[in-house]
Amino acid sequence: MTPNRTTVDELIRRMNARDLHPTELCHDDVEWHWPATTPGASVFHGHAGVTEGLEQWSESWDELNMEPEEILEEGDWVLAVLRYRMRGAGSGVYLESSVAHLHQLEDGKLRRWWMFGNSEKARRRFLAGDRPD
Repeated sequence: MTPNRTTVDELIRRMNARDLHPTELCHDDVEWHWPATTPGASVFHGHAGVTEGLEQWSESWDELNMEPEEILEEGDWVLAVLRYRMRGAGSGVYLESSVAHLHQLEDGKLRRWWMFGNSEKARRRFLAGDRPD
């Protein structure tokens, strides 16, 4: 397994454990981009931003488990297609969905990270070599 894949696997493991401070996996200038469809969607910057984003994200779900369906790698890029199984905080509504996380790594640490609600489109774009600027 490549070092980049190991970092992404560890991030997924720690998110499933609701670790809100995986900062040693992140570059000092990390950027985390939430999907445009997420209410209050934003970009979180740096270690403090990742912690803030994870706090907001985890407050939305009483239960959340991400199971990798497919992991694709190309150089410093890793696309993780994940099966989310979650229960809404307060509402108790159960949801299951496929979501894609695109990670750009630098020196083995997360540098930029995007979440996409349409995992099939994200997969097609990744395989076509399309990368965010």
